[in-house]
Amino acid sequence: MMLSFYLWTLIIIGRPQDIFPDLLFHLHPGKIAALLTIGLYGLNIKKRVNEDLFKSPEVLTFLLFGVLMVASGLFGVYPRQSLEFLKQDFLKLAIYFLILSRIIITPDDIRKLAWVIVLAAVMISLASLRLKAQGERISVGTMYDPNDLAMVLVISFPFLLHFFLEGGRVQKAALAGAGAIVLSAFLLTKSRGGFLGLVAVILAFAATGSSKEPDGGKKWSKRVVILLLTLALAGLATSQYWQRIRTIFSRQDRGSMREVIWKRGLVLFAEHPWLGVGVDCFSTAYGRALEQGKFYHLGNVYDRAWKAAHNSFLQVGAEMGIFGFLIFLFLISLSCWNFQQAKYLARVASAPDIQHLAEMFSLGLIGFLVCGFFLSQAYSVFPYLFLAVSGLLRRQAASCQVASGQVESGRKDGRSYKDGIR
Repeated sequence: MMLSFYLWTLIIIGRPQDIFPDLLFHLHPGKIAALLTIGLYGLNIKKRVNEDLFKSPEVLTFLLFGVLMVASGLFGVYPRQSLEFLKQDFLKLAIYFLILSRIIITPDDIRKLAWVIVLAAVMISLASLRLKAQGERISVGTMYDPNDLAMVLVISFPFLLHFFLEGGRVQKAALAGAGAIVLSAFLLTKSRGGFLGLVAVILAFAATGSSKEPDGGKKWSKRVVILLLTLALAGLATSQYWQRIRTIFSRQDRGSMREVIWKRGLVLFAEHPWLGVGVDCFSTAYGRALEQGKFYHLGNVYDRAWKAAHNSFLQVGAEMGIFGFLIFLFLISLSCWNFQQAKYLARVASAPDIQHLAEMFSLGLIGFLVCGFFLSQAYSVFPYLFLAVSGLLRRQAASCQVASGQVESGRKDGRSYKDGIR
């Protein structure tokens, strides 16, 4: 069952059906892996699971967010489009999230999930590099445009860096090669939001760890890794790449398409404040507003196309209204708090495996938040994967601390941190 779940995750993130469309697209590998996981889950009744699934704040928050999605769709500008999205996309996400929250139990389970993210990043990087000559900015398949691809690769970097640090010579050599592949593909996306996300991840990675850690050599290794990554970034990036990155700070770039769309998106948000225009209906509502001349006072540029929100937070606010927006903010805040608690409790309980996992996934969340600020990725798998994992790590760390305290007080009852999730 666990193997099929990891395969399902690999398909969701790595999109092999887009890499080999002639071979896999019509086979629907994602559906096959999902059905296999669900079937094995139903048959394997002895598998240890999280028995308090629907009592966890992460699951309750996700379900409330889903209810608001349905409400926004029913009362939105195009209910049929919203309901189609709920049936085709959100239902799959909900099933994945609930199964993840149910069957991922131990730190080893979460570590394997992190390795799957790395494998998916390498897989789509190789596929993208193969298509390098077909366009100025690389992407792969229909799911990821260059900016979306950059976001996925940025999210994978913390896992690559942490696994590199903790590995032996063979693992370091393999991950150095994998990192070079991912970095090469990342640079060819020429994504400015991706660049900002990578910088944020590197800075946060440099800041992780406590000055009280006994392993001073590891902190030195971290500095070396950051230096090598910076040198690789400088060496592999072309002059055209840096020329594009410099436009981030150019005054001429202000008032660009994204800024215009954000201003217009705020108009949609203000006109539909309670339940929004309907989940997955931003582009439709935007196009109708263009046709009705509602954006005339904001200028007449970019008026010939219906646009996505290009901001995950604006996407939720405009499509789901103020209540959906607040729940989305709470969802992100809960993930951040869980990771911080997991790191603190694991450090107190001397559980470095949990602490390092919390650091990895929290850095991945930072990458998503920065890149997602420039993309319409609010309903992608990543924020909900981070939400589920954050709660699992917090409970594992708390259980480990309890077990550690019992040992210190001499009240041993045979429990371990693995028994903390029921």
